[in-house]
Amino acid sequence: MGLLGEFGELLLPRRCAGCGRENVSLCTRCLRLLGGIPRAMEPRYGTIPIVGVCEYNSQISKMVVGYKDEGRRDILDPLALALTRSIVAALDLIGYSGGAIRLFPAPSSDRARRRRGGSHTAALANRAKELSPELPLEVFDVLAAKRSRDQVGLGAIERARNAERTQYLNRRRIAEIPEM
Repeated sequence: MGLLGEFGELLLPRRCAGCGRENVSLCTRCLRLLGGIPRAMEPRYGTIPIVGVCEYNSQISKMVVGYKDEGRRDILDPLALALTRSIVAALDLIGYSGGAIRLFPAPSSDRARRRRGGSHTAALANRAKELSPELPLEVFDVLAAKRSRDQVGLGAIERARNAERTQYLNRRRIAEIPEM
């Protein structure tokens, strides 16, 4: 950290992205939340198996919102490692036997991408790839989203309705996907 960053820490101490504890990006307690056993969930829509990093709670919610909307890139590595563990658990669940693993990050609207300085989900997937060179991960940021209502405070059914017909393939980027 440079001198300017250290001076900034004196004025505005860093706080845990999960619980708000001072002087850490993630405290041990909140970091442990990301280190639990990934859990398989029944898909609510479709048939693709879903594996969650952990049980979703208020600290996890704060971490996700902090990373996504508040620019907390200081927690990118722990989130990427948790994502990698979930990917490995999902591969075990389906009996993965080798070959490329393609990740298609969830899209954000153009407005959200501009506000956040890019795709936070693509950055997360790419960091997971960098931190796990033993996994043949390929990241294709080819999904796009039309603007929709903010999802905060919506239940599962309301989120599904809100997201309906808002996601689509970015036709200009489809050519990036090689044949299997």
